[in-house]
Amino acid sequence: FRKMKLPDSSLAILNRCLFIAKEKKGSPYQLAMTEENIAETYFEQAKYNEALTHYSSAYNTFEKINNMADLAYEAFSIGKTFARLNQPANAEKFLLQSYRLNDSLKMANYQQDAATELVALYKNAGEWQKAFNGAQVVIQLHSQITGLQEADFERNNINATRHVLSACQN
Repeated sequence: FRKMKLPDSSLAILNRCLFIAKEKKGSPYQLAMTEENIAETYFEQAKYNEALTHYSSAYNTFEKINNMADLAYEAFSIGKTFARLNQPANAEKFLLQSYRLNDSLKMANYQQDAATELVALYKNAGEWQKAFNGAQVVIQLHSQITGLQEADFERNNINATRHVLSACQN
């Protein structure tokens, strides 16, 4: 329902799923994933405080069950939510955690997402050197993800560089 732009329906079903999962003693993973999906729905509605509550619940659960891949995603989600709430110090803390976890797990696509959010955060704070350094990382990660053939690698580097430089200028 969220993808169909029906957030109320999405939340109704997800909250019912969460209730049932708690009632039936669902696994911590099931509960955390439901919390994450509730958070995503709130985030898309720009209800960032509500999103933060549910992302944090999922984060705490993934931390307890030592699920590092999902913990990295929740850290990213919490970081981008703090950024939207204009709390840059908290945003940076979680985005850097996500970046480091994704790097250690060799998850370049999610590492690139964290780096992109960090670039925007630094740009908005006027920290141009950090933004530029982050942009270089985004370009490198983008080329790693998408460049299996030499021509694709070159094209992706050139296009990624243009996009990042354009974003930094705006």
